[in-house]
Amino acid sequence: MAGACLIALVLGGCASQNMSSTAWPAARTVDAGTLEATQVGAGEHVAQMTLGDNGTRLYVTGNADNTLTVINTQTHQVERTIDGGTFETGLGGCPDNFCKGRGAAGVAITPGGHTALVSSMRPDAVSRIDLATGQITANADVARFPRDIAISSDGQRAYIMNSVANSVSALDVKTMTPVGEPIALIGGDARYLPFGRYIGMWLSPNDRKLFVYNAKRDTIDRFDTKTLEQDQADEVRYRFQTLVASPSRSRVAIADKNGVSIVDGNTLELQKRLSYCGYGPRDYPTMALSRGGRYLAFHTSRSANTWVIDTQSGEAVRRYPAKDFVMGLLFSPNDATLYALNGDDTVSFFDTATTQALEDDRRSTAPRFCTPFKTMSVTEEKQAR
Repeated sequence: MAGACLIALVLGGCASQNMSSTAWPAARTVDAGTLEATQVGAGEHVAQMTLGDNGTRLYVTGNADNTLTVINTQTHQVERTIDGGTFETGLGGCPDNFCKGRGAAGVAITPGGHTALVSSMRPDAVSRIDLATGQITANADVARFPRDIAISSDGQRAYIMNSVANSVSALDVKTMTPVGEPIALIGGDARYLPFGRYIGMWLSPNDRKLFVYNAKRDTIDRFDTKTLEQDQADEVRYRFQTLVASPSRSRVAIADKNGVSIVDGNTLELQKRLSYCGYGPRDYPTMALSRGGRYLAFHTSRSANTWVIDTQSGEAVRRYPAKDFVMGLLFSPNDATLYALNGDDTVSFFDTATTQALEDDRRSTAPRFCTPFKTMSVTEEKQAR
């Protein structure tokens, strides 16, 4: 029945309202145009960013220059750039590494912050980096164009989404050896799907389940991490756009063309449905959840702003100026800072104690929300369509 609940969750059913994380204090409002974020340059053609456990270091992959940039979040300075080396020529017809299926893409940090795993620094492989020395200590072959990485809570096992092979590889982090064969997702490889499409994958809070978005079938597939066998596939309706898990993995936001569903990260039970007023954004949103999962940062490239939404009320509580293309968003562990990874290869730092006035986004091409989100019942959402 859990599969039926996920089908319902994007329609607004199976809802649970157990979202009790503490509300943020009111922010100081500053005039539009005066709120300027600190910006730090990262790699070339940045791909992904993540934080270490304590939030003092931000790690950014550069796909074009095949690097991992380490940024001190307290001093806002680049501490180190780790170079993965150059590639042999070939794969003509593609203008960049990404469409060739290579170059640093995904990054994950082990608990304790001593080791980074970076995908595609070596073709179709995952590299392990000692963050104290900046040296690559091992490489493990996986499958075609690995991207996103999820690491278990004890740091012993990593799961890698191979975006072109449309499979998941499991690795022993200590030995960098495969755990079993890659798990092939139903539907076959994804060589004809966009290489840069959004990848969705997370581990349940107890590490017992691995959830993977399967773009070939438009399902979220569940796997038992002990047996590496699939035990369920849950259909996604309304055309999937992207998903993001909170740092605690307790809640996951799933965006589709009609709105955003907040679900339990362990069971996929719907906790909140936020619906667009009128039509949703034509381009895919970039999102982040706060540590407790109550607050959702949300941006589309057609908007001049990045919004922060209180998912309990559906109301906007923060608004920040945005670059034209925000590729990633992250909250600091204490939610005091919002990081934005920008298409111009910079990272913006926003202090969440401040906000611009919460007026509507005036750009005519921006997606229109009900202040800016409204929570709708199933009947109301159908009527709005």
